[in-house]
Amino acid sequence: MNTIGLNCLAKKGSLILLLFVSVSIGAQKTVTDTLLEGRMTRYDYEGAANTARTRLRITNLSIHEKLYYTNRLSMAKFRLMHLEESMALAMQALKLSKQATDSALIVNAWKVAAYSYNYTGKLDSALVYSEKIMMYGKRHGDIRATRDAMCSVATILAQNKRFEEALKYYRDVEKLSIKMRDVSYYPSNEYNLGLMYLELEKYDSCVVRLKKAAVLARKRNNLDLLSLVYGVLSDCYMHTNNKTEWKRNRMLSFELSRKIGNMRYLAMDYCAFLDFELRNKNYKEALMYGRKAIEILKKTPYPVLNIRLDSMMYMASKGAGLYADALAYHESFVNRRKAVDSEKEKGMLHEQMVKYNVMEKDHTIELQKAQIAQNRKIVIISIIARALAIIIVIVAIKYSLRTRKFRRELYLKEKAIDAQMKEMQDWVEWKQNKETESETDTSGKESEPLTQEKGTPRSAQISLYNELHELFNTKKLHLNPDLDIEAVIKVLGTNKKYLYHAISENSEDNFRNFINRYRVNDAKEIIEQKIMDKASFNISDIYTQTGFNSSVTFYRAFKSVTGLTPKEYSIEFTKDREEKRIKNIYT
Repeated sequence: MNTIGLNCLAKKGSLILLLFVSVSIGAQKTVTDTLLEGRMTRYDYEGAANTARTRLRITNLSIHEKLYYTNRLSMAKFRLMHLEESMALAMQALKLSKQATDSALIVNAWKVAAYSYNYTGKLDSALVYSEKIMMYGKRHGDIRATRDAMCSVATILAQNKRFEEALKYYRDVEKLSIKMRDVSYYPSNEYNLGLMYLELEKYDSCVVRLKKAAVLARKRNNLDLLSLVYGVLSDCYMHTNNKTEWKRNRMLSFELSRKIGNMRYLAMDYCAFLDFELRNKNYKEALMYGRKAIEILKKTPYPVLNIRLDSMMYMASKGAGLYADALAYHESFVNRRKAVDSEKEKGMLHEQMVKYNVMEKDHTIELQKAQIAQNRKIVIISIIARALAIIIVIVAIKYSLRTRKFRRELYLKEKAIDAQMKEMQDWVEWKQNKETESETDTSGKESEPLTQEKGTPRSAQISLYNELHELFNTKKLHLNPDLDIEAVIKVLGTNKKYLYHAISENSEDNFRNFINRYRVNDAKEIIEQKIMDKASFNISDIYTQTGFNSSVTFYRAFKSVTGLTPKEYSIEFTKDREEKRIKNIYT
C-alpha cells in the first residue's frame, strides 16, 4: 500500500474520538449528573470515570440510572483510550437498554457501542448501531441523533476510502450543527472536513479548515482535538513539501500528546516521524520510530493505525535489507487489512448508503410538498385578498356614485327652494306696488292691528310673515351677528308670540333657522359670484361676511340648511354651470 495514502488512515480512525463529543445531555431529561457532565465538558475524563464508577456502586439505582452511568463511564474510558474497558461497558449498556424505557438513554447506549465497534475496526457492527440511531432520528425528528449517525457513517466511508461521499456527509453534519447552534461540535466539524480535503488533495481548503479547527479547539481548551489538528496540518504541509511547517506542527502535536498522556496520539506521531524518515530513505531512523509505535500499540491496539504501521515497517525493513522482517510485516498487513475490509462490511455500508439516500429523497419530497401546499395557500390568500379588494373598490365606487347623486339631489332641491323664495319676494314687491297705486281709504277706519290672538285671520299671519321677509331683504338685519328677536319685533311693531306663530304657520323653520337661511343664502350668492368671476376664495372666510360668529357655526348652519357643506355646494354649482354651458353650446 502507498505510504502517503496510508499516512492519514489513522487520522480517519481518530475521527471516532470526535463523532459525538458528548453524550446527548439535553436529551436526558430523566437522568443526569451535573458533576459528571461538568467533568466531561472540561475533558476531565479520569475524573468523570471515577464519578460514574462511584455512582454505580450505589445498590438501589434504577435501571435508567444504571444505564446512564454505564453509558458515561464507557464514553470516559473510550476518551482515555481504554478500549477494552470501553467495549465491555458498551456491551453492558446494550443489555441494560433492553430493560429501559427512556429512549434517549437507549440511543446513547447505541452510540457508545458504535464508538467502540468503529474504533476497534469492527465496522459492520458499527454500521448496525449507526443505522439504529439514524432510524430513531428520522422517526422522532431528533436532529442530534441524525447528525451523530451521519457522522458515524461518514467515518466508516472515510475508512473505506470513499472520501467524496464522506465529505458530503460531513458537510451535512456541519449544516445540522449550525442549525442546532451546537458550538461544541464546530471544532470537530472543521477538523473532519479538513481531513477529507487532505485525502482529496485539496490542500488549500484543508489548511483553511484545520486552522479554524485549531482556533476553536484552543478556545475550548480541547487539547485532544488540538493535537489531532496539528498532526493533520503537518501531513498537509508534507504533501506541499513545506518541511518547516511540517516539523513545527508535528512537534506541536507530539508535545501535546505527551502532555495529555494520550498514548495512541503518541503512536500516531511516531508513525508520522517514521513516514518522514522513510521518504528521506533514512531506514534505520524510520525503523527506530516504528518500533516505538509498535510498543505503544501492543498496549493500546488500534487496527487502522496497525495497518498503516505494518505497511511502512515493511517498506523500511525492505529498504534496510531486512527481508525476513519485511515479509513478516507484509503478511501482518494483509491479514489486518482483510479483517477490516470484509465483504459483509462493504455490503452493509452500501445498504446504509442506499437507505440514507432514500431518506434524503423522502425528506426532499416532503419539503417540496410542504412548499407546494404553502404556495397554494399563498395563492388562495392572494385570490381572496384581490376579491376583497375588488369588492371594496366596487362598494367604494357605488358609495361615491350614490353620494354624488345624493349631493346633486340636495343641490337641485336647494335651487328649487331658492326659486320659490324668489317668486315669493317678487309677489311681495308686486303687492306693495299695487297697494301704493290704489287709493287709500281715509274714512278714519283703522287697519287691523298686527298683534292679534291665535284666532287671527290667516291673512294677518301671511302679512306679518311677508313683512318679516321684506325687512330682511331690505334692511339686511341678518348680517348683524348679535341680532336677536327683540330687535326684530321692535322694528315690526309686534310681539314674540305673533312673530313665532307667523313663522311656524308659514314655514318649517323657527326664528333661528329663519335667520340662518338668509345668512346661508348670502353665503351661497358669494360662493356663486366668486366662481363666476373665477376668483379665488377661502370658504372659511365667508362666515364673517354673512353674519356668523364663527366658522364652526357657519359650517353647521350651512349643512343644516342645504344638506351640503360649503365646499360640496361650490363643487355642485361649478358642475351645474359647466353642464349648462355645454348644453348652450350644442343648442
